[in-house]
Amino acid sequence: MHMSFKILPVLCAIALATPTGVAAEGDAAIAEHITGNSFEMRRMGMRMQMTFLEGGTLSMQGPMGERSGSWSLSGTELCLTTPRGDQCGTVSVAANGGLTMGNGQTLNPAN
Repeated sequence: MHMSFKILPVLCAIALATPTGVAAEGDAAIAEHITGNSFEMRRMGMRMQMTFLEGGTLSMQGPMGERSGSWSLSGTELCLTTPRGDQCGTVSVAANGGLTMGNGQTLNPAN
């Protein structure tokens, strides 16, 4: 198993309800904040970067290379489809401009 995939389940806790990566009315600010931006996390000394592209495409870069998937947002539920499967969870914009997941995990804005 590639090391980058060992941290994907944690990332996937942020997770696809609509296939276009567009938020429902009222949560457009979250979709606007996510779309076209990159966020990163560090776990066990490794950095993983996730870029949420328009149209629901997800690009993931980590120590073991690049992977792709898809994302969608329905209300405050962010869902990801990755090579490891589908996972969903709540999301909000963190004070630092990153993303806070329902499990307390924070993805910081990528530099």
